[in-house]
Amino acid sequence: MGLIDKMRNFLSAREINRVLVAHIIRSVALSMIGVYIPVLLLENGQSLQNVILFYGLAHVSGLIAVFLIIVPLIKKIGAVRVFKLYYPFEILFFIILNIFTITGDVRLIWVAAVMAGLGSFSYWIPHNILFLRNSKKESMGNDLATFFALPKFFNIFGPLLAAAIIVSFGFIPMFAIASIGLLLSYLPLRGIKNDIVEINLNFSNVPKKLWKRKRIFMMEMLDNIVEESEWFWGIFAFLVIGTLEAPGYVGAAGAIGSALFARFIGKKIDRSHASIYVSIASVGLIALWSVRFFVESEYIAYAVTAGASFMMAMFLISYFALILKDVKGEDEEEFMILREIPTVLGRLVVFAGILYFAGSMDSQRLTFFVPIIAILGLIVFLVYNQRKSTKAQVDL
Repeated sequence: MGLIDKMRNFLSAREINRVLVAHIIRSVALSMIGVYIPVLLLENGQSLQNVILFYGLAHVSGLIAVFLIIVPLIKKIGAVRVFKLYYPFEILFFIILNIFTITGDVRLIWVAAVMAGLGSFSYWIPHNILFLRNSKKESMGNDLATFFALPKFFNIFGPLLAAAIIVSFGFIPMFAIASIGLLLSYLPLRGIKNDIVEINLNFSNVPKKLWKRKRIFMMEMLDNIVEESEWFWGIFAFLVIGTLEAPGYVGAAGAIGSALFARFIGKKIDRSHASIYVSIASVGLIALWSVRFFVESEYIAYAVTAGASFMMAMFLISYFALILKDVKGEDEEEFMILREIPTVLGRLVVFAGILYFAGSMDSQRLTFFVPIIAILGLIVFLVYNQRKSTKAQVDL
């Protein structure tokens, strides 16, 4: 059996495999350029404050689009067709950003931010719904590890390739290569079955549904503070080290650490209590964020990044296994949509912290307190939920 036949059999075995392959190819394409978009803005005369506002606008516009555009479309044409709408938005985002580098028209970066938000949320909302619908509760940790580890493994090479191309030829050739990779990632989705998703969600019942799962949604906000802080670390490393290669090396270091660990931890989580691994990873992340206060050299920055990626792999896979097992089979599509509200709020907390402390390199380090506080908050919620669960079992 040839390689093409094996791939066809793999894609047809489970619908989730088509999503996985498309996700891997897309991740590789975006790993080439994603870490460099903040650098592109900084290199073209934008302040750190403008870079943060760019990403803030992207997330806010994407969240608004979720309820005004994406959810109505999912109800009408299905999650799969909306999933495919991501591609023109992302390509348009690339084109507008490159026109900005040529013309210097600052207004274009705000248009690009809106396109980025529309693309990102039209990808992740259907992606998360399709993943949860096609995954199994008893193998949630392993499925999450597969989705997390395989893209990370291939992403080791993307940032390194980008570092070489951007330093030698500039940003535009790298965007062209990333766009080709992005278009290739669409191919596995051509055979996926279309479906109509039943979602009983509108503006009037959103507050009630948020309140119903208030503790989980608060944890989601804290989780995204932790995740988005890792994103800022890449920008901070570039500002400290001061070379165009730095973001690529940081991205590769992060991919190496998480790829090696994710598959191992996924199987462990399915056989044990995910909350234990969330707690262990939380302590490790607090320690590593504390070390980052004192990073001055590039080699220490790369080493800390690789170490943090180990902990983030354990944290994310165990945390999402804990949350998704809880919501599996119970209005799961609605949960995957509503979680974007605390997700964006968590990201805005990080952006606000960066803007507040963006005056100097020394004060920017104070932003590191934000994820540390968020992790401590998550630990409190986990302990509370564990005690409540234990009490409920005793009462039974």
